[in-house]
Amino acid sequence: MPLTPLRSDKTFDFYGRFILRVLFGLVACLVMSIVGSNSASAAWVYNANSAFVTHESGGSQVAAFSNFKAGHGTILNGAPVLGSFVQFADTDHTDAWLSPVNTALQGWSKNNASGSIPAIVVNTSNGPVSATADIALDPSQILMHAGGIAGTGNVGPLADAVLRFTTTNAGVYKITGAWEALDANYTSGHALKYILKNGVDTIYTSTLDNPSINLSGIVLATNDTIDFVVSMPGGNFYGSTGLTATLEGVAAVPEPTTLVLFGLAGIGLTGIAKRRRARKVA
Repeated sequence: MPLTPLRSDKTFDFYGRFILRVLFGLVACLVMSIVGSNSASAAWVYNANSAFVTHESGGSQVAAFSNFKAGHGTILNGAPVLGSFVQFADTDHTDAWLSPVNTALQGWSKNNASGSIPAIVVNTSNGPVSATADIALDPSQILMHAGGIAGTGNVGPLADAVLRFTTTNAGVYKITGAWEALDANYTSGHALKYILKNGVDTIYTSTLDNPSINLSGIVLATNDTIDFVVSMPGGNFYGSTGLTATLEGVAAVPEPTTLVLFGLAGIGLTGIAKRRRARKVA
């Protein structure tokens, strides 16, 4: 009695096609997963201004809100010393910057004898507010001012004003916004504006009075930082600088496990294709 073959060519073709469909389905799911994660990353929007206002409405004095921290860093030869960020202390918080009547201007500053600087404050009201006769802020606009952190604001050690963002989502980001010279006595080029990545890499600098911010393709890993810095090489008066800033994740970086699965699926498809070609040659 003849023996029945354990596997016919038709049976192999059936199972081969089945395995191919499974593998193609796996690849399709992985592609959709990556595309979906890229689309979802567009929802990673961090607006420094609205986050600052929301923080102040909650009554907290801690110099951290959403993914942002307010602080200062050392100035050397008119430029920020990379990696010198120090967060403002809770006791540096103010509910009325410069004057008891400026209750809409809240944030942090060094309480010294010459202007309460360095400072990072925000207009928490729904309308324009004057900090002094020469300085006016739009609603939710952030004011940044460098200054000395010793007994007076114009005596060293000098410090720049630093607003730091820390990412919780790895991806590719774009940064948009604008700086504005707020002081009526502002001298052109008096305040320098920087944006630093991880406190050491300068990705933006401007000496213009009212420059825009439009950066894209900024790759950030989890816990990477972006610093918005105002530094004043020409002295610490008349340097109030406004800031509006938004960071938006525009693409997610695929997780290593996703790439591994994608690779395994590709290897499987290659193996099936080679086996089928080999059978046809035979």
